[in-house]
This record gives sequence, C-alpha cells and structure tokens, in this order.
Amino acid sequence: MLRLAALRLFACLCSILPLALGGCSASRAPAELGRDEAAIAELRDRIVRLRGLSLRREIVGPPRAPIPAPPERAFEQEYGPVPPPVLSHAYRRIGLLPRGGDLARPLGDFERLRKIAAYDPGAGVLLLSPEAIRLGQAVAGEDVRSALAIPRGLALAHALQEQRFRWQDRLRVIFLEDRKLALRAVAAGSAVLTALAAAGRGETADRLRDAGLIAAELERLGARLPDLLRAKLVFPIREGTRFVSWAYAARGWSGVDALFERPPLSTAQVLHPERYFIRRQDPLRLVPSGLARRMGQSAAVDQTIGEALLRVPLRSALPAAEALEIASRWRGDTLRVYGHGPEAVTAWFTAWSDAEAARAFERAYRRSLEESRGLWFTGDADTQRAAAGGGRSAILRRKGAIVLLLDGAPEREADELSADALRDLEILQEPFPPEFDLARPALSRSPEAGSAPRPGRRGLR
Repeated sequence: MLRLAALRLFACLCSILPLALGGCSASRAPAELGRDEAAIAELRDRIVRLRGLSLRREIVGPPRAPIPAPPERAFEQEYGPVPPPVLSHAYRRIGLLPRGGDLARPLGDFERLRKIAAYDPGAGVLLLSPEAIRLGQAVAGEDVRSALAIPRGLALAHALQEQRFRWQDRLRVIFLEDRKLALRAVAAGSAVLTALAAAGRGETADRLRDAGLIAAELERLGARLPDLLRAKLVFPIREGTRFVSWAYAARGWSGVDALFERPPLSTAQVLHPERYFIRRQDPLRLVPSGLARRMGQSAAVDQTIGEALLRVPLRSALPAAEALEIASRWRGDTLRVYGHGPEAVTAWFTAWSDAEAARAFERAYRRSLEESRGLWFTGDADTQRAAAGGGRSAILRRKGAIVLLLDGAPEREADELSADALRDLEILQEPFPPEFDLARPALSRSPEAGSAPRPGRRGLR
C-alpha cells in the first residue's frame, strides 16, 4: 500500500512539475519587464540613435503599470463633453453599437489596453502592463530577450515621440473619431516600426508581418470589448504601421517624423496610403446647415465616423471582403444628434465616390440596420422608411453620392425633414494644402508589394 501510494505521488509530481516550472517561467518575464534598468537604458540609447532624435527630459524611475482613469474621466478624454448616454444612444441608432450596448462601461478596459506599453508625459515615466509581454511573445516566441525588448521599445518610442512632437496635446483638442484615430495611427505605427527595428526584426516586410502579430495579440486581449472599441484598439497598430512604412520607405526616419507635423486627415488615407502620398484625397466636409436651422438648437453630438469605423456596421451584415470594398469608397461623413433621450433626432450623412457607390452602401447599410435594430424598411429606389417606435421614423434617403439616415423624427415630419436636409447640405473640401509632397514615382508601389519604393527627387515641404 505504501509503495502504491508513493508511486501515485511520484506520478502526480511528474505531471504537475512541468506546469509549475512553466508557470514560474511565464510569470518571471512580466516581472522583469520593468525591472532591468540597465537593459532599458541601453535600449533607450539605441532608439535615440536609430531615430536621430534626443529625449528632452529624463524618464523618471523604473516603468510602472498604468493606472486606469475613472470611466467618466476616460470618456471625457476620448469624446469630450458629450454625455456618455447621449453618444451611446447615437451609436446604437447608426449601428456602431449593438442594442443595449454602452460606451462608458468598457472604456476603462479599452484605455488600459491602449496604454499597455506607453508613456505618461505628465509623470515622465514609461507605462508597461504585465500583459505587455504577450505582445513581445507574439513576435519573438521563446526568445525572451526579444520578447522583453519589443514592449519596452514601444514604450520608449512613445516617450521619444511625445517629447519631440507633443502629439497627445493635439489629441486633446480633436474629438472627431476619424481624425483622432488617424493621428493615433501615426503615433502607434511609428512606435511599432521603431521598436521592431531596435529589436533587430529584419526589413520592412518582416516588420509589417510582426506588426500584424502584435495587433492580433492585442485583439485577443480585447476580445470582450465591443466591436467598435476593438477596432479602435487594433487599427493604429495594424494599419498605422503599414501607413508609416510608406513614409519610411520614401525618406527614412525623417519622413516618419514629418507625419507628426502633417498627419493624415482621415482613416481612409491611412487605409489607402496612396490617397495621402501619391494622389492626395482629403475628406469632404458635410455641413447640414438646413437641418440645423430646422432643428433650432445646437447639436448634442457632432462627429465624423470615417472609413475605418464605418466598416463595423457593414461587417455585421456582410462578408468581410464585401464590407471592405463598399467602405473603401467613402469620401466623408458627419453625424449630428439633436435633443436627448427617446425624442432625440439622429442624422448621419455619408458621402461616396459616386452614385453607384452610394447605392451599394445604402443597400448594405439597410440590411445592417434591419439585422442590428430589427427595423423593416420599405419604399422606392431612393427613399426607404421604417417605423422606429413611439410614432417616430427611420428614413434612409439617397441623393446622388450622398446617403442620409434620419432616425427619430416624428412620422408626420420625417419625409419633409430628410428631403430638406439633403437639399440644403453643404459639401466642402477640407481647406488644407498638400502636406506630404513626394515625387509620384517614389511611391508607385507599396512597401509590402515586394520592393520598397525609392525616395523621389522632391522632399518633404
């Protein structure tokens, strides 16, 4: 009996010992992430030499884990003074959030993951969450040295960029979803390229592949977030790295630095770098002056959603490739909300490359709204109507290359109001000159197409 018990005990120890040792090994890396000050200092100096920039202030003390802001503070930092229930209600109306979805509750987790490897400019310290090691492991696997260097490099690159370009100050005065996300893509993409280069991760094509692995791991960490917030979390790394690589291929790190001074104006430019670097296509500005006069009050919400986030409602109803193709023809949008609560009127104007693109979006978006909100639209080729409950209507109306969703207007007024809103819509070109002037032959091929483009004769202005 004693011998049998001893054998069982030995077998049990043999089965759990590898797990215990593995657990110790896995837990040691996060603990070391911020402890080895000599390794962090050596990596800092390497990044400073690599970028040809200097830190303007010392990084204070060892890295620390970020302290999440209270939900209301996190919401204000991201969306400005709009009350969380008002914006959440508007996003549910247009299909960016599911029924019952809320922006405020998950925003704390979203902010924590966004700062998983970052820099606090106020305190002057690096921010490294224990989870950040998973970003390095996604790329480097069992290579502990590289797995540690990648998240450290991300935080150090963010510190250098913030001190030199103060891009977060600009974020504080931008509350448009699209433009804010485009600027974040520049910061995240350049930090990823810097960290991977400092870790010795091959050439541009290799770094783009590694950026995809980092983004995929971050997406797994944010699996519980709503689709909207998960898209905002991953987009700057995955698409931002690809966008920034065009500037790097053309002018090296000086080209990357120039993006902070003259960032893209839309996520469409990030998704389609040729619209920024080769043949500039700035977003259209849609001003519903007629609707504003009819409503007789200031808008409670004034937003631009942009191509990247517009994909969210489309992908809920369509195959991914079809949703991306439709969204790629976006030219501009504006979301306005008048009033509060159940009687609020939501108007979302979207502009498209041509009438056929608008028609394709209207058909796909109608299907998305029917599935996400349980609406049932009927009507003719240009105007579709659905009962939204409480004596109010949802109207999808198309005029040329413009599509309008007017939701929440009283049934007796909705038709006239939507027609007037489209008739009096002002369509303006953003009044910005070309900001990144590169010779066309220099970027005739994207960096991931096989061979990196060579710089043209003309430089940055």
